Amino acid sequence: MHELIPDDKIRKFYTGEVVIREGDPTDYIYLIRSGTAKVITQYETDNESVITLLGKGESFGELGIILHRERLATVIAVTDLELEAIDPDEFNTLFETEIGRKLRPVFQSMAERIRVGGIKLSQLGYSIVFDSDDDQSAFEEIRLIANSDLALKALQGIEMVRITKFPFKVGRYSDKKSDSLFHKNDLYLYEDKPHKISLSQFSIIKTEENYYFLDRNGGIGNVVNGKKVGGFEGTVRKVQLKKGENLIHIGKEHYNIVFKLII
Repeated sequence: MHELIPDDKIRKFYTGEVVIREGDPTDYIYLIRSGTAKVITQYETDNESVITLLGKGESFGELGIILHRERLATVIAVTDLELEAIDPDEFNTLFETEIGRKLRPVFQSMAERIRVGGIKLSQLGYSIVFDSDDDQSAFEEIRLIANSDLALKALQGIEMVRITKFPFKVGRYSDKKSDSLFHKNDLYLYEDKPHKISLSQFSIIKTEENYYFLDRNGGIGNVVNGKKVGGFEGTVRKVQLKKGENLIHIGKEHYNIVFKLII
């Protein structure tokens, strides 16, 4: 068991101890004050793999918070290790100053790049078209329509939303202040616990010729026109949308959070 020293934000682990374990819930980000740690995936299995070694001044644990997922790897103390535990809520104090408010969108943009980093723009086949509020005539009318009671509830009773900018990012609303640092959406969906919608769920992307649905790596996944997209092992992260009606299930189909996307 690791040692807690008087400041409960400082934690000590001894050589060979597991600091965090793959699959566990994500809580703190850790900054290494002294010692060395190794990052391992599939710990204690035939496919165990050491990803990297970390030393003084380096951090780990932030990906689970940015992606809003369980721990993605196991971290083990290679030597005696002293860590500082950082609560994500503490980040808010960094962004309350004038310069902090200016940096907030930069931080949000970096987090979004990490979430969708597994999809290379070149894989989409064309250059992505970005925000187009000033020239809506360039696009077909895109409508997101609630197609189940839970979807209507998520939209707070609004049956239809028009999409007029791209990428158009959709995710769950949270009143936790630190979540706004890592997750920014164009459309917020509302949901009671237990949550089935990720803080960053999906994006609608426009290229020169096509529209795409992109999973934002929230870990929950989606079903689009009967095809699993993201969140499910061995599936794709993006799928081309068709002209006309597209059916989107957030999470698994039996969750019954269903939208129609009309192009």
